[in-house]
Amino acid sequence: MAYLSVAPKRIDTEAILEQGAKQDLSTGVLSLNTVLQCAAIGVIVGLAMTVLSVYIIRAYGAALFFATPFAIGVITALRARKLGACSLRQVFAISSLSIIVIGAALLLFAFEGVICLVMALPLAGVVALFGAFFGYHFAPRRNRLPLGGAPLGAFCLIALCALEPLSFSATERVFEVRSSIDISAPPEEVWNHVVGFSEIPDTPGWALRMGIAYPVRARIEGSGVGAVRHCEFSTGPFVEPITVWDPPNVLGFSVQSQPPPMTEISPYRNLHPPHLDGTIRSQRGEFRLTRLATSVKYPRGGTHLEGSTWYTLKIYPQGYWRLWADLAIHTIHNRVLRHVRNLAEGGGAKSSQINRLDALLSAGGRPPEG
Repeated sequence: MAYLSVAPKRIDTEAILEQGAKQDLSTGVLSLNTVLQCAAIGVIVGLAMTVLSVYIIRAYGAALFFATPFAIGVITALRARKLGACSLRQVFAISSLSIIVIGAALLLFAFEGVICLVMALPLAGVVALFGAFFGYHFAPRRNRLPLGGAPLGAFCLIALCALEPLSFSATERVFEVRSSIDISAPPEEVWNHVVGFSEIPDTPGWALRMGIAYPVRARIEGSGVGAVRHCEFSTGPFVEPITVWDPPNVLGFSVQSQPPPMTEISPYRNLHPPHLDGTIRSQRGEFRLTRLATSVKYPRGGTHLEGSTWYTLKIYPQGYWRLWADLAIHTIHNRVLRHVRNLAEGGGAKSSQINRLDALLSAGGRPPEG
């Protein structure tokens, strides 16, 4: 202690250099060449992981939507700090540029369509910004940046992508989407339009016009449990064997086969990314009709009509993608429910007779004379 009190003071050169580096980083400006170089590294990582995850391992999981954007943010931040003084805002801009270029490349090379890229962009963009923040604040000093960590990081990313499918639960979680509407018509009349309905004349909303499959018409072959309902969508028919037949209260059905959930918007014809096959699958559906009391609003009696769809989702994180799936299914439900309401309230008995006649002809019967 006595010696240290009289010994010459040692200057902490490393602390001074670190403080100077922080000052430089807060005011520096990267050149265009440096920005493009840093963004290009992120693009290479993103495209490589997309090919590995989607087309080799065939897994849409956390490795693709979480680990990869985070790694892009970290890598671009580390590279930017090594090549020159930069600010956090510049690092954010470089990471965002990498994500945008990756999306454009996937569209250009026919890997994905516009709809799925738009849905994935908010998730990937936010995670990449977190990665950039981490890389900017926790990276070593730019004059001593170790490059040996890159192979280890790449190995961890690839290992996570390869091992992730093993952690997926063998029992798929089933989600329910329920929509409802009130109709000024008795359940006996509404029932006929639920079992089968004529072509929906309404123009699809903007979300459906973007490519999401939407219902066009429905018909049924036979009646009772065992009959087969065909609900035709813009991308093809749903084949739905009837499992519950309780007129005019409940109509339940399973889904035997279904068309693609969407038609991708792309410069190329017939684009069919892997996620269109089995990523989202309808398991069953149900219509429930509840009688409403006669009132001024419902002079003939009313019906509270509920439509439910149960589906599975094999894309992760499910919490994020379920938001999009629920929104799409609600939009599809509302299109059908509004059409049933219009038929029941406006078509009356004549529309009911037409639907029953269509069902009879579909089943191979003969129409009654007169």
